[in-house]
Amino acid sequence: MDKFFISLDSAPERSESFQRLNAHVPDIVPFKGLDATSVDIAAMKQAGLVAESCLFSPDALASALNHVSLWGTVMRSGTGAYVFSDRTVLCRNFVDASKEIIEKLPANWDIVCWDWAGDNVMQYELLPGVTHATTMYFQDSVQKHVKDFNKVGIASLPFRLVQMFGFGSYAISPSGAAKLIKSCLPLNTEEVLHYCLGGQMLEATDLSILMNRYYMDISAFVSVPPLSLSDMSAPV
Repeated sequence: MDKFFISLDSAPERSESFQRLNAHVPDIVPFKGLDATSVDIAAMKQAGLVAESCLFSPDALASALNHVSLWGTVMRSGTGAYVFSDRTVLCRNFVDASKEIIEKLPANWDIVCWDWAGDNVMQYELLPGVTHATTMYFQDSVQKHVKDFNKVGIASLPFRLVQMFGFGSYAISPSGAAKLIKSCLPLNTEEVLHYCLGGQMLEATDLSILMNRYYMDISAFVSVPPLSLSDMSAPV
């Protein structure tokens, strides 16, 4: 599987930090992404990628389009890929641990997420067909140690994903890429029912919230505990 990290010309220091902190994981190549200043919203609407009613901020829109572009690459190539944001820090044994998780997945898997926004909830299927579980972690504590996460070995297991917040570190199959392109495009702002929040409706103002509408309809998984963390101290 290919490995990509989304690199922005406007944030070279984040790209440098990503490559330095994840030097233990070979063959990750930069994917030149859009940022808020380089995305042509009118052109994206004309191309049918963005709905007229979409209320994503320019930053959220650029981020979403970067992932959609990579999904298109995966779908056309017929080869699955790892995708990372430039804030990602991978655990010491990520190569072996992620491979073991993928080997445990059903043959028709679509996506497996390596982490989530820990200061928000993530819901997964703890006991298949019996009960879901909801989890979060203490982001302040994580951020104190995030730059040392590449020295930590993690034993993780895959669980069916129900919903989560945050989206930036995952592996996706060609079938998953095709399903998400069909489901998420054109990007739009709509109300999404959040089981993980006790049935609360949230307006989709970014890709992370929008995807909570679709995880349960596809073969989506999450690794618990996470195999990656996000360095939120990196400059915006």
